[in-house]
Amino acid sequence: MNIKLSESEQIPFMNKMFWESQMVNIILIPGILL
Repeated sequence: MNIKLSESEQIPFMNKMFWESQMVNIILIPGILL
């Protein structure tokens, strides 16, 4: 549990980059398919 909590403290920055890249994929992939 302690490891999970310490990891979750570091995640927000990584998570932000991950979701930004996901948003790019969500926007670009339909454009490519269309």
